[in-house]
Amino acid sequence: MKYLITGAAGFIGSYLTNRLLNNGHQVVAIDDLSSGKRKYIPQDHPNLTFLYCDISDWRVLLGNVDHFKDVQGIFSLAAIARIQEAISNPRRCNEVNVLGTFNMLELMRNHNIPKIVFSSSSSIYGLKNDPPQKEDMEPDCLNPYSLSKLIGEKYIKIYCDLYGINGVSLRYFNVFGPREVVDGPYGTVVGKFFKQVLGDETPITIVGNGSQSRDFTYVEDVVDANIKAMEYSGHGEIFNVGSGYNYTVEKVANMILENLNKPGYKVYIPPRPAEAYATLADISRAKEMLGWEPKYNLEKKLTEEHDYYESFYNTKKV
Repeated sequence: MKYLITGAAGFIGSYLTNRLLNNGHQVVAIDDLSSGKRKYIPQDHPNLTFLYCDISDWRVLLGNVDHFKDVQGIFSLAAIARIQEAISNPRRCNEVNVLGTFNMLELMRNHNIPKIVFSSSSSIYGLKNDPPQKEDMEPDCLNPYSLSKLIGEKYIKIYCDLYGINGVSLRYFNVFGPREVVDGPYGTVVGKFFKQVLGDETPITIVGNGSQSRDFTYVEDVVDANIKAMEYSGHGEIFNVGSGYNYTVEKVANMILENLNKPGYKVYIPPRPAEAYATLADISRAKEMLGWEPKYNLEKKLTEEHDYYESFYNTKKV
């Protein structure tokens, strides 16, 4: 098969790109490398075409239409993917997350691409939906990021209804794993904590009092969910992609410190606006309709994370 992946050099996208290539598929990889890294995907694989471009720029996309011939499906992962970044720059969030998704749907309509799997977010559930969160709960978007993802879901359903495409939206719950984006003040929790302890040699910084809880989902499970979703003939359905377990941020910090055998040195900073207090995925719909379920959980993967980050920051003892 031939697939197009946006955000193909990013955290999740690079895992998906490499999995599809290893399975013998052709991949057209799109990325503007604003957060992704070219080194995460092969440089000279015969089945990989890399396009350095911004999905919000329709003219650039039209200039590459020859590469979209015979594409059987789009994995839409490119996004401004952090809540606080979207709050700081809502215009850019709208350009990439809304207009970029719309552009992918227009490519499908104009070039007979039949399927799309859209990377959405559990942040759509907001504050008013108590865990476990289920797909039929009323959205409670608290910020431009979650709103942009909800708009993407709605656009996909409309294009399924009007133009006969097949589309599925996957709501990710706190994805973790090697290659997490940890730079800047708003890095993801697991990778950020390892970076603070091993890379920066600073205290772990906990937002709020640490009692907020998150459902942490391993990146390879997310890749599995994307592949299962592409095999499914969807009509705008939405599926949660999570582990089905959650942990407080304080617990995660303690687990990492224990794993690294470091003293429990933590500092606490004021809560950030527009973020949910507790997330926990109800994954029964994905199990039933996609035949997907997670293979990993946070506790079992932390040792591997430990080894990865020790090597990454050159702190591994010989």
